Amino acid sequence: MDHTQATLMAFAMNDPQKMPSVAKAYPFLDKFQEGDQSQPKQEPVAEWQNDQAMLIQQAMVVKATLQRKHAQK
Repeated sequence: MDHTQATLMAFAMNDPQKMPSVAKAYPFLDKFQEGDQSQPKQEPVAEWQNDQAMLIQQAMVVKATLQRKHAQK
């Protein structure tokens, strides 16, 4: 994939008119796109749930820091 990407970048910089399409450069992507349609879509997570998860994560970090400080004393 890296080599193909480098080739596409060379076309884009030097001669964009002759640049191959993404489907020609990466023919295996069609298989992934077909598979994505059959999978059920996930429901969006509410903003408050994201906020709650971030708060819990930060609280755990603070708690771990405090425990390390008390263990050093």
